[in-house]
Amino acid sequence: MLRHKTPQSPPIKNPTAILFGGTGFIGQHTAKLLTQNGWHVILAARTQPANLPPKTTFLPCNAIQSIPPLPPGCAVVNLIGILTESPAATFPQAHVQVAQNIAQAAAQAKASAMVQVSALGASLHSPSRYAQTKAQGEHAVHQAYPQATILRPSLVLGEGNDFARRMLTMAKFSPILPLPGMGRTLFQPINVTAVAHAIAHALENPQPNAPQILVGPQVLSFRQLLQQTLQQANKTRLLLPLPFWASTLIAHMLTTLNTLSGHRLPTWLLLTPDQVTLLKTNNIA
Repeated sequence: MLRHKTPQSPPIKNPTAILFGGTGFIGQHTAKLLTQNGWHVILAARTQPANLPPKTTFLPCNAIQSIPPLPPGCAVVNLIGILTESPAATFPQAHVQVAQNIAQAAAQAKASAMVQVSALGASLHSPSRYAQTKAQGEHAVHQAYPQATILRPSLVLGEGNDFARRMLTMAKFSPILPLPGMGRTLFQPINVTAVAHAIAHALENPQPNAPQILVGPQVLSFRQLLQQTLQQANKTRLLLPLPFWASTLIAHMLTTLNTLSGHRLPTWLLLTPDQVTLLKTNNIA
């Protein structure tokens, strides 16, 4: 088990790393670390950000459709994942097809290493389709590139994290924030810097035998995480505990409304039945 003090990897002369989904939260922090360690970093994504991190280049790529030929001997990291399905991407497409496409491209390029960033709780037997397809993606990667390292982080926090951004956006529009499952679901959040170090370490020290669990030192409930997020932003909101049956009912209503609106509901407002299912299982090591 890797915790938050993952050792830094020593610099390597002129290696190339391609980060699929590298323009996202974890990708940007990983790119910064790798460039500091002497890597040339290519960020592969559908949309180019307004400002690329220093010492990186951009590769336009829709990994669901196809992967362009990769530089021979490069290192590959797959960071692509979704929490909510849409017409643009379903769980099987984003978590399984993409992972398979990237792993096959890595194998064809004789990549020096591949890291598949999955999720804590990934399981073929999970009642959540998110967790099921994450596990299926791991299997697809090992079928195509057996030497790949699988990382399973818990909730990833840090500057610009998705959880805080979503909760604080909701807080802008509502004086009340819901707590699905009464806010009792447990997490073992890890800082994004530690995840970036784990990725860098795995690129130079592959561990293909078993998934590596990435967790932080603290176990916090959903309620505590939300309270912490509001406190750090100097905000106060009423927290409304909801049992799972009520959370599921609301999730079905919001999903139906999102479908009727042509999938135009903002992400911060959307709660899906699968997300509620996922919250029924603690996300701890």
